[in-house]
Amino acid sequence: MRAPELARALIEVPMSREDTGELTLAALRALGARVELLEPLGDVDEPDDAAVVAALVPGSRFAEAVAAVGLLRSVHL
Repeated sequence: MRAPELARALIEVPMSREDTGELTLAALRALGARVELLEPLGDVDEPDDAAVVAALVPGSRFAEAVAAVGLLRSVHL
């Protein structure tokens, strides 16, 4: 978000549900945010998820953090 104050829209939005995206969009628009939709990204809820996402962009800060805790060795692509 370019305007950090819009993050307050997320306070009441339940996360990791089928309708999280729809509810987030509605909450942001209710605050007057201009929203552009992009392709969906993978969710990182579990260690294996983090390893898969980190492997997509080797050398990124996220990949380095995941490697630092030893998760990249468990990746099965």
